[in-house]
Amino acid sequence: MDLLEAWQDWEKSEPPFVLEADRVALASTRSMLATEQSYTEWQDVYVGDEFGKPGDRKLHLGLVPHPFCGDLRKAQVYLLMLNPGYGTHDYFAELEVPDYVAAAEKNLKQSFTEDDYPFFLLNPKFAWTGGYMWWHKKLASTIEALADISEMSYAEARHNLSKQMASVELIPYHSTSFYDAAKWRKTLPSVRMAREFVHSYLLPKVISNEAIIIVTRQAIEWDLPEHPNIIRYSAGEARSAHLSPTSPGGKAIIAQLQKS
Repeated sequence: MDLLEAWQDWEKSEPPFVLEADRVALASTRSMLATEQSYTEWQDVYVGDEFGKPGDRKLHLGLVPHPFCGDLRKAQVYLLMLNPGYGTHDYFAELEVPDYVAAAEKNLKQSFTEDDYPFFLLNPKFAWTGGYMWWHKKLASTIEALADISEMSYAEARHNLSKQMASVELIPYHSTSFYDAAKWRKTLPSVRMAREFVHSYLLPKVISNEAIIIVTRQAIEWDLPEHPNIIRYSAGEARSAHLSPTSPGGKAIIAQLQKS
């Protein structure tokens, strides 16, 4: 599994934080990279000339890459995404909150304990982060439905979902919205690794009914076959990409986890 091996071997040193295989392709597109990429102190970030500037769609390489989230080997529900988001709080989390840094590192190394939230962006300890707020908003009512079905508390259902769900990003670097300004989908080795992982590891699990894949946006990017366990959102559904119990993805999550 090249994707997992590549990120398990990756070591955080000095920014910009990139997979070594991506360095050449990214270096040739400097104008499309955020200026904060070289900062190592929070106070340097928030006084930056472009901090919080509206319309920022550049890649933020001053943040640790986020190629995936959750236990990729054990999950039953996989969401295929485009790239991790960005909010001004992200630099604070990585530069000032050691517990967040440790959780992100465990995720990259795919090294979890029984008490962990493998999908760490559902950990209520990080409820103040944009990542938690985005995922929790998408999944809150589905978690409630899972709690009712399983006769457990909401907190238990959320913790359980964090062990059963994982996401894979097409591009592992943060931005406010997906914007492939430099055709990175075609040039970055990390993108190739993500696609190969989905096809070589996830697809067999899906075909053998061990897992489901949910693609809420631009399903064409993953080149997946038609299959009952692969849920693709229509153009209309993709605009909001709901994961509530009445949405295609939410229904599939509930049905899959009821099997276990």
